[in-house]
This record gives sequence, C-alpha cells and structure tokens, in this order.
Amino acid sequence: MDAKPRDDVAHFLMHRKRQAVAPLAAAIRDDNLSDARRDHALQTLALITGRAYHREKNGREHAQEWLSRHGQ
Repeated sequence: MDAKPRDDVAHFLMHRKRQAVAPLAAAIRDDNLSDARRDHALQTLALITGRAYHREKNGREHAQEWLSRHGQ
C-alpha cells in the first residue's frame, strides 16, 4: 500500500477526532441529557484521548479538567 493514501486516512481520522471534542464536551456538561447519554459522551471522549475517564471514580470532573486545559 502506498504511504500517501494511508497518511491521508490518518490525517482525516485525526481531523474528525478534533472536530468531535466540542460536541462531546457540550454533551458531558449538559444536565438536561440523561446520565446514559452523558456517560456515552464521556466514554467516547475517553476513546479519543486515550484516557479511561469512564472508569474513574470522578471521571466527569477529570474529563472537564482535560477539556478546560485544551480550550473546550
């Protein structure tokens, strides 16, 4: 496989992950959403960042600290 198409796919995926952070942050902070929806957003953020927020005791707080440090 040629390196250029593989690099293009990697860049596309990273771009989409960066785009996903803002809506996930909004969902995590939205008290009007069900806990299940907020937990799903937290788990998705954990997958993107490589952190296990969804398994931590204070996962939402830790995720919000990460989001604040990264401009969200």
